[in-house]
Amino acid sequence: MYPQFDNSLHRMRNALVFVGMVMLAACSSSGPSTKQNADTNATVQTVNYSGPAPTSADIQAFKNEFWNNIVVSDRCGGCHNQTKGQAPEFARSDDVNQAYAAAL
Repeated sequence: MYPQFDNSLHRMRNALVFVGMVMLAACSSSGPSTKQNADTNATVQTVNYSGPAPTSADIQAFKNEFWNNIVVSDRCGGCHNQTKGQAPEFARSDDVNQAYAAAL
């Protein structure tokens, strides 16, 4: 009855099918391969700190998030401490407040 209208519907349907296929192909697992990172928490040593308490929330966060992980002797604490004299002394184990000041 309306040959042009039928032709337009077929083109539109084909276009929609094509777009749908492209969208599905984008969701496939053909991207780059991934690899799980190593668990670095397995090697973290426990730190027994007996120095002065952190004097601010920033220093407490510094201690919890950074200092506890680097103060041990097989990391930064092996050299950047109060006895070795390697500047800056951001891994000193005697006073986290002074370690924070050195890190700044």
